[in-house]
Amino acid sequence: MTVHSEHFRNEQLLLDLGNSLIVSDHPENKGGSGKGPMPGELLKGALAASAAIAMGKMAEKEDWPVSYIGVHVGSEITVERRDGALTNILTLSRFNLRAVIGGDLTPAQMKHLAQLALDCGIGRSLTQGISIEERIQYELVPAKWNPRATTFLIEHMHNQRPEGANAKVVPANETAQVFAEYIGAERALLKWSNTALLVDESTLGANLSGGVRSEVLLLGALAACTSVFTARSAALTDAAAEIRVSCVGDMIAQSGETESMRMAAIVKTLEIRGVLTDKQKEVMAQFANHCAIGESLKRRAIIDVSVDALPKPAPDSSRLSDRTSAIKAAEEHIRSFDCDDGTCCIPAETVT
Repeated sequence: MTVHSEHFRNEQLLLDLGNSLIVSDHPENKGGSGKGPMPGELLKGALAASAAIAMGKMAEKEDWPVSYIGVHVGSEITVERRDGALTNILTLSRFNLRAVIGGDLTPAQMKHLAQLALDCGIGRSLTQGISIEERIQYELVPAKWNPRATTFLIEHMHNQRPEGANAKVVPANETAQVFAEYIGAERALLKWSNTALLVDESTLGANLSGGVRSEVLLLGALAACTSVFTARSAALTDAAAEIRVSCVGDMIAQSGETESMRMAAIVKTLEIRGVLTDKQKEVMAQFANHCAIGESLKRRAIIDVSVDALPKPAPDSSRLSDRTSAIKAAEEHIRSFDCDDGTCCIPAETVT
């Protein structure tokens, strides 16, 4: 699996996910334009979709009376101080995964689905950690164009850095949601505040449906975060540079009844075109190799899982009106959660 990212302008990045092109961005109050999901939303979306599909596959395999599966994922961010131009190391250190299940299931079946959500491919990848080989390739010729990233985010990050060697945890924000709804046949509809994307993990799904795999979203999150961190460092050092990133994932089979794969290793290649000084290259490498998503993937995250039951469906649950009612009930239930806005790199209290 290979994903490519190119910095476009400000916080905007163009992501090539193989058979889909999407824009990753940050909201206007974080220096972006709100044109697409943030890198942290991509990562949490990968986890939400992977968990929804794992539970849906089991329910279909066992013919359990499940009418609806929805998964919400939030996160907590740990901020660590460091010396140098990059004053903070950010990690998504804990994920809060909450599933809502519609259907007449036993407590044992609900518990089993909760375990599957934790043991899904992306869940295993995050809790076991991923090895990342980081490469930087320089083309020391003038950049053909000079897109600029925002700089006030870097200044704010510096002002909000922890004291001394202390680390602090940034609690979840409550202004947006990352949500995946299982729609059958190993597919999930992933929803952000202003974007929807089909995630398809069937054998030939990506070729037939136009969907992407959850692992591709994980790679996209890393490529996007590396791109925007490097672009910010170029703005910080007044470097004129074109920035591109490619991420190639290495999957291995994981034991367990989910019969899924997990991401074990990634080769990340950063390509920088521009006439740069040694100091500019040093700062850009520091930002690129310590981006928030990269640090999160290298370390072993904690995932808290909870599963809630929705009211039993109407007797004729095959009717479209009954499914609509189930979706509305799930959305109302989700709104009662303490959600976060997915700002992996830019929490409210500290900004990268």
